[in-house]
Amino acid sequence: MKIKGIFSSELLSDYAICLDTYGQLGLKYASYKDENIKLFLKEMPNFEMVFNVFMNESIIAFKSNKILDICLSLFYKPFFDDFYNKVKQHSIQIAVAKKKYLIRNMLKYLADDMHYEIIVSRNLIDNSLRDYYIEKDIYIKSNELLKLIK
Repeated sequence: MKIKGIFSSELLSDYAICLDTYGQLGLKYASYKDENIKLFLKEMPNFEMVFNVFMNESIIAFKSNKILDICLSLFYKPFFDDFYNKVKQHSIQIAVAKKKYLIRNMLKYLADDMHYEIIVSRNLIDNSLRDYYIEKDIYIKSNELLKLIK
């Protein structure tokens, strides 16, 4: 099982799908601070495949794992609701290392008060991302998942 994708700030014609990443994840792959990083995929996997890849991929201490980061990006958009429901239902089955990875690389950022302020209250981000963040209730659900898996 493999997800064929790459993070980039440039348009990649070999990759058919271009998706937004959330800020902290994009910064990991940016050459400079203000770069807008997207996730490019050869084809769109379904949620179950992404979750299985996430659960089966090894975490290497102190090193980024692009496959796991691709999974996190897909959990954020377009699979946030599926991700939220799966973690709520199966939180006990998720290994401690994977929980820490989710917390450190995704949930802490999405549940951050300052991030919420920037996106929702001050409207300092792209409107489509703001609308998605509000529509999916990402702030509240991320806080709920943080409490559940800590």
